[in-house]
Amino acid sequence: MWNFDCIVVTCSSLKWATAIEAELRILQARNIISESVKILTVEDPASNIGSGAATLNALLVVTEFLSAHNGFTVVSPDVLDKSRILILHHSREYALEPCGKAFMSIPEIHAASIDQITGRSTNLENLLNVVSQMQENGPPGVWVCSTDMILTCRDVAVNWCCVKDCLLICSASDPDYATNHGAVMVNSDGVVSSILYCGALEALHNYTRPDGTVLVVSGMVFFSAELAESLLALHSMSPLDCCTYMGVDSGAEPMQMSLFFDLLVAMAADVSQDSFVSGQCGRWYDKKFCLEKTELAQRARNHIWNELSPYSMSAYILGDKPSHRYLSNDITGRQHSELLINRASSEMLHHAALDVSGKRIGERSILMNTFIRCESCCIGSSSLLKDCHLEASKVVIGNNCYINGLTVNVKDEALVIPANTCILQYEIHLENFNTALPVVITFGVDEHLGVPFAEEEFRVCKCTLQEFCALASVTKDVLWPTSTTQLGQQQDCLMTAKLFTCGQESFRDALHLVNTTQSQEHMDEWKKCSRLSLVDVLVHQSLKDQFHKCWNIFFRVASYIIEKTLLEKSDVLITPYMNAACACGREADLIAVLDSVAEGEEASKDPAIASRAFSCIADFLGAMAGNAGGLRSGPGGNKSWMCAFQLLMEGQVQKGALALKQERLKWMDHPDRMMRAARHYEGALQVLIRKAVHTAEKYIITTPASQLPPFEVWAVAECPARMDLFGGWTDTPPICYELGGSVINIAVLIDGQKPIGAKARRLHEPHIVITLLHDLVPEKVEITSIEDLLDYSQPGARGALLKACLVGSGVVQIDNKNKLSEQLLARHSGGIELQSWSKLPQGSGLGTSSILAAAIVSALWTAVGQTFDKQAVIHCVLHVEQLLTTGGGWQDQVGGVTGGLVHGSSEPHLPLHVDVEVLPLSLEFCHHLSSHFLLLYTGKVRLAKNLLQTVIRNWYTRDTKVVSCFKELLHLCKTSVKESFLKGDLKEIGKWLDHYWQLKKMLAVGCEPSFVARLMGLLKPYVHGQLLLGAGGGGFLCALTKEPCQAGFIQRLLDRSQGMSKVTVHKVEVDMTGLRLSIGTANVELVSSMHPC
Repeated sequence: MWNFDCIVVTCSSLKWATAIEAELRILQARNIISESVKILTVEDPASNIGSGAATLNALLVVTEFLSAHNGFTVVSPDVLDKSRILILHHSREYALEPCGKAFMSIPEIHAASIDQITGRSTNLENLLNVVSQMQENGPPGVWVCSTDMILTCRDVAVNWCCVKDCLLICSASDPDYATNHGAVMVNSDGVVSSILYCGALEALHNYTRPDGTVLVVSGMVFFSAELAESLLALHSMSPLDCCTYMGVDSGAEPMQMSLFFDLLVAMAADVSQDSFVSGQCGRWYDKKFCLEKTELAQRARNHIWNELSPYSMSAYILGDKPSHRYLSNDITGRQHSELLINRASSEMLHHAALDVSGKRIGERSILMNTFIRCESCCIGSSSLLKDCHLEASKVVIGNNCYINGLTVNVKDEALVIPANTCILQYEIHLENFNTALPVVITFGVDEHLGVPFAEEEFRVCKCTLQEFCALASVTKDVLWPTSTTQLGQQQDCLMTAKLFTCGQESFRDALHLVNTTQSQEHMDEWKKCSRLSLVDVLVHQSLKDQFHKCWNIFFRVASYIIEKTLLEKSDVLITPYMNAACACGREADLIAVLDSVAEGEEASKDPAIASRAFSCIADFLGAMAGNAGGLRSGPGGNKSWMCAFQLLMEGQVQKGALALKQERLKWMDHPDRMMRAARHYEGALQVLIRKAVHTAEKYIITTPASQLPPFEVWAVAECPARMDLFGGWTDTPPICYELGGSVINIAVLIDGQKPIGAKARRLHEPHIVITLLHDLVPEKVEITSIEDLLDYSQPGARGALLKACLVGSGVVQIDNKNKLSEQLLARHSGGIELQSWSKLPQGSGLGTSSILAAAIVSALWTAVGQTFDKQAVIHCVLHVEQLLTTGGGWQDQVGGVTGGLVHGSSEPHLPLHVDVEVLPLSLEFCHHLSSHFLLLYTGKVRLAKNLLQTVIRNWYTRDTKVVSCFKELLHLCKTSVKESFLKGDLKEIGKWLDHYWQLKKMLAVGCEPSFVARLMGLLKPYVHGQLLLGAGGGGFLCALTKEPCQAGFIQRLLDRSQGMSKVTVHKVEVDMTGLRLSIGTANVELVSSMHPC
């Protein structure tokens, strides 16, 4: 919630305040409430003090808090001028929800954060989301929100220009519903003219709108900063000072007051001073709850009128078919269950798991934050299970059941709950007990908790009172031994009946009460037990233990989901579970599951499972370290981890995972060491990716030529650049072999040249000479030993790419026991000199490094007398880039080696094989493309590896957007995009280039610098489509112009535009030949293994 400076939650008890604040801190740790928001929990000055008094007290406390925070020594109302404050009133006890109204989980809330999880999102989160949307772009002020209701609304947006002082949020309802709530009358100017509490249908006639609905108070209201100051002023006026802790601490009797019917009514346009002060307004409310002493009431209302009546109160009416449902103890279990089921989607499981062999779940049944383990499970229709953990040999739950908070473990027995049963499990604290005790409450789903036993509709455990007393052999005095007046219940009813035992046998006792054939022996035992009424339970309930139990179930379900997700390789985002575990201090629960998967048999058989498990452990360690751990990316080659890496290299995944865990446990003492451990788990992941890519080696096929080329004669390889036109990123390991890859790209000359090349020749002397270029100044490096080559895996080392090519091509074998000179003489009859070059800037996005590797490998093989085809080169470069640890895909070398317009693809399996399809290009269309394509160098450099790491992380966490993007790229590239290129429709091709760029931006957030966005905006009128090539972030921009031969025009356009002086325009020519090889003056023809479309 970024829109508030401070969130205040009021509650009736200090023990509740502690538990509630802990839950709010969890929401803050999960980033559902912003870290910058100050959180206060405020105990009401007295119980049942009313929403008005609770608001006044909370406003005083938060003003005191902010005053102290800003250096004042007294309460300063000035702090309200720039503050955005939300006051949430935590409701009274609610019999049907053991976690209370605010923290009850509700289905289908629209998440304000990725960390909100369906099935464990609470009513409080829903209300926070709604109020936050309303506050968007709003002024400083104070929001007050009840948690007594479930509010469903979408797309709320307040026009703050029309709000002056107070904004009352209203919801449309039918007149019958309005008779139990506050009806609101709004005049033609949108101003509230009257509020009527619990009016009869006849009285609501004037409140009924043309569409037959009546507006009701939603439970939300906004006060401007000025109005909030006036409201605050009331705390110092007698007798209103009795509404705050200051008055109570001064010895005064607390005063009860309603926010909506004692305070807000004073601002209603049609209310007069006499009618307000005399109590005629809101009088129905007065009769039930309000100010008892008439004289005090009139004095209080007089002050309220003087302070608040000058202000106006506007109405905001929730649109788009809102739903407002007050959570009343007057409704039955069935009605409450139906309310939640009707909110749910067609999904049956909302953060729920069934570890069962067979299951049958009836229509409209919903499981929320529930774990069930048994052989077979049968749940009837229209039943709702919330916050339950059930383990039995068999679970049978009848139709129309409402079960909340039940934890049962009877592994060797069947668990059978009859139809139409309501079961609630509370955690309570009693005197003389150190720990919380479970109490299971049960009754029929259609039974009204507050109906007196004397009334005809009274039922107890699905029986009439007479039937129950006969079955249990008890009199009514056993159920109601004394007259009870607690929580507002003054009569003998189901709420006050002493029915329920506590402790381990509570569930069996409760279930026995609703079974049609009770055992007399069991009933005799039940009568001997100390029993509690539902009212007793509510008085002694422990919210802290209730919340703790719900989180236990949450993480049991999360553990099951994570394990199932990893083993089945499904596209489920598990990051929210990790973040929740960190927020709740439950890291051990989830890391154990991840370790179990990584060390399991399935991971040893399937590298995709092991890879994702290692990636998830790395993510989790990063989340545990947090910002205090530093940056996520960094080196991962500490020697103490090498033993584990070596085991993975040898294919011993289980032993490797165990070794990783043992080493990790030594690094958990500080956030920065946890982050370093995360980097090493990513290092372990890279080992597995390298092993997977290594399977492409079987397609690196070379054969010795009949004779070696002569000494000192250069073998030269030259390559075009490539422009990726669609599908990039899908060619990247591990995506290319786990999901599959599909890329269309085109080989191009830049300003008429093949800009990338290498040359190699044999030397008489048995050593290796490589030539490095530094700003076009050559530097020769002599390699005389194997040790000189061993830094090939460090991309920043001198000549790393050339060294990796020497090793990856097999020209030099680093595991050969002979000296380098001996090896060179034995295999090549001499040494090797090697040079490479690129006329393109670093980070160009044109595939330079991969194509350069292809040129180097080709020159080396030719120089040492090996024959090969283009497929061998393409697969060898994959191997080289894994040795180099840059982790590139295959699309760059496919384009640069093959030439022309090419569709490359790989299937989702190992061994990794790249299939290349040359798309037909007529000479005319080839010239057409050349005249319409332009390259613009942005002058910005980007490092693909940094973006690549993030994309791979997001792939393994199964970020929903990332997975969707990959699948869309894969599908479109094989179908619609390919068809557009085959048709030669430039306009259609341009549309796909633009769409490709949008997908790239979703995959690699931050790949479009603001400068590039401005450049694209400048070009937009003149192009069919455009995108940054490669990973994005900088390098070359590819533009498909509407008119041919536009290089001069575009350059002049840039010259005239501010800030574009460094952008250069380059002509493009489609290159149909790809890799060109020669030795001496003779061209070398490569065997083609490509197939035409």
